[in-house]
Amino acid sequence: MRVILVPLGGEAYDRAALAAAYQIAGPFRAHIVGLFTRPDPVEGIGVFQGSPPEMVDRVMRVATNSWDDRAARARQAFDEARTGADAALADRPTGTDTVTARWLEGVGADEVLLAEHGRLADLIVLAGAPSKGASVGLEDRFASALSHSARPVLLVREEGVAGHPGTVAVAWNGSAEGTRALSGALPLLMNTDRLHILTAATPRTRVESGEALADYLGWHGLICEVHPMYPKEAVGPALLARARELGARLLVMGGYGRRRMRERIFGGVTRHVIDHGDIPLLIAH
Repeated sequence: MRVILVPLGGEAYDRAALAAAYQIAGPFRAHIVGLFTRPDPVEGIGVFQGSPPEMVDRVMRVATNSWDDRAARARQAFDEARTGADAALADRPTGTDTVTARWLEGVGADEVLLAEHGRLADLIVLAGAPSKGASVGLEDRFASALSHSARPVLLVREEGVAGHPGTVAVAWNGSAEGTRALSGALPLLMNTDRLHILTAATPRTRVESGEALADYLGWHGLICEVHPMYPKEAVGPALLARARELGARLLVMGGYGRRRMRERIFGGVTRHVIDHGDIPLLIAH
């Protein structure tokens, strides 16, 4: 876990995401990249085709000022978090065993820029409740990071997540998405006090797969407690309830969906956990 990407939007949740990133970065001496993206103004001009030039100019200036303000807020949050963590600015690998940070600004579509920078990170950290209308930008960043980066995404609420999460729950169904989430979480799992595997019996999932995962993690030196589950109703609420009962401070699971959260394409289990979870979630698609 050496490179952590934190997409920023000049919003209140930026501080929670940065706090979580630095909490995780400490034990790994990781490099944090704060990324602020803004839309390409040239692409927006087409909307005003046929409009008077002065109107186009006025709208463009208002939009530019708005994005400048958001960039300034994001940079302030980035600088305050970096200073608080005593992390040095670094654009290239320093060869030192300390936490470092870098500020990046990009112009273009979120899905393009998050894919470009996210694929060169070990973890992407976001904060907030993306499917509850926290902001359109947060929804886009979360969906783009999950769908296009091929990297795990850590979604935290305002309280953040500790670098040493203590108790972790892994929701396991043997899927490729769950495997990617597990792989991304493995460095964090090495520092846990207790590790629980939750496997819910469904037509597609055998609860015995939880024991197989425990054997695999045992080869990594991890001792797991396996919890077969036979939910009478929806799997999502059952997983969250069991994770809370076990005192989990991090939930690891695969995410299912295609593109944008606003289009409500995520499956029932994923959507319920995102909508109703109050536990930091490490998820991969």
